[in-house]
Parts: sequence; structure tokens; C-alpha cells
Amino acid sequence: MPNGATTNADTCFYCKSNPSNTECAYKHELYLIQKRTIIPYGYKASSAEIEIPRCEKCARKHDRFGGGYGIVFVIIWALLFFLIRQGDLSFWQASLGSFFTTLLIVAVPYWLANTYLFKMITGIPAEDQIQEYPQVKEMLEVGWLKDRPDPSSSSVEESLEKQQRTEK
Repeated sequence: MPNGATTNADTCFYCKSNPSNTECAYKHELYLIQKRTIIPYGYKASSAEIEIPRCEKCARKHDRFGGGYGIVFVIIWALLFFLIRQGDLSFWQASLGSFFTTLLIVAVPYWLANTYLFKMITGIPAEDQIQEYPQVKEMLEVGWLKDRPDPSSSSVEESLEKQQRTEK
């Protein structure tokens, strides 16, 4: 049996066909708001790490899709930096200008592709699209949050309201 392979019949959440591999599981932290705080402004929360079963093939697709963008980002940033530096700009002006331009050229399209096109490109949901995983779905219904909320966001209040509704 391969290292990390499961012995039970768990299947990959993403492709729904291959057996999951414990070493390839996607780990995601969920947050439960305990109470809103005034000083300091924010909230107290607990967290729980959930493991989403995933096969090696889907793990490779997730890793491959995002892996090359860091290298592309650095290369484009360096090229833009040297092109901008040829002008009369200081080192810091050239650094910041090339960095933010690279963000627009690489990071924004990557985010759009990962958010809206990943499933079309790879045939599986993006790594963090876990809302339909049964354990996560149950937790979200009772007020847990998929991502750490900004203290000023409405998701903090929504989480507390869901918890109150489920307690009644």
C-alpha cells in the first residue's frame, strides 16, 4: 500500500472518484465567533482545523495551478524594475512602481483565474471551495466561518446571529 494511502473507502472530495490520501488532505481552519469585544475592537473566536480528503492527483492539480505564478511574478517584477530604473526614478520609486504594476499584470489575473476559471480548467473545484464538504457545511450552518473575518465585517454579526438561532 502506498505511503499515506487510506485503508477505508474515503474518496477524494474534489474529484469524487479516486481514493483519498491522508498525506494529501487539504487542511483548512474554520472560525467560530465567541463574542464581540469593544476594547480592543474586534471579537474573540475559537478555531478548528478541518481535513478535506483529497487524492494525489487533485493535490498535484492544486499545487501546479498556483506554483508557477510566484516565479512569473518575480521575473516580471525584475524585468519591470530594470526597465523603470533606466529612467530618472530612484531605487524605491522603481521598486514600488514595478511591484504594483506586476501585481496588476500577474496577481489580479491569477486571482480571477483561480476564483472563476479553476474548475473549468482543471475539472475539479479550487482547493478552498469546501463549502459543500458535509462536515464544513454543518459547521457553516451553525455559525462557523470559512475565513477569519475582518472585525468590522458583517460576517461577525451574521455568525453570532446564526449561533443564537441554532441554540433556540
